[in-house]
Amino acid sequence: MRKRIKIVFILFIVLSNVFFVSCDRNKVYEGFEEIPDNIWDNKQKINFVFEIDDTLALHNVYIHIRHASNYQYKNIWLFVKSSAPNGLVQIDTLECNLADDLGKWYGKGGDILNLQMPWKMNVRFAHKGKYSVEYEQAMRMEQLPGITQMGLRVEKVDAK
Repeated sequence: MRKRIKIVFILFIVLSNVFFVSCDRNKVYEGFEEIPDNIWDNKQKINFVFEIDDTLALHNVYIHIRHASNYQYKNIWLFVKSSAPNGLVQIDTLECNLADDLGKWYGKGGDILNLQMPWKMNVRFAHKGKYSVEYEQAMRMEQLPGITQMGLRVEKVDAK
């Protein structure tokens, strides 16, 4: 009887791992950077570097924002600088809405809320190699309290 329970347990662990790995099979890159003391200084730049090998596939790129539930604003403005392996640099100014007009947070969580925001959807990376993305807070204040982490996710789009 114990042998059967052990086999069922091992089978459960193996199937669980296969399930969780296959759920994220499209992930090309995901990274997070912690904001020291949960106060984002306007001089602090957050950098992510990822590699693209497939120039034929479409990709989705998401900005992750983790913030405290007592964050004072319903949005955050960002300067987002992206650099390609061929030297092309683009700078976007983005408003990321974190709450609706009534103050209900879009992110999921409790004291810390996590929001994944679409940034570039169905994009094809033209060159193989290393890309970089840099965030800078653009809230017109030197010290922005309540932002705990920033992240970036790149994933391949499912071919349907």
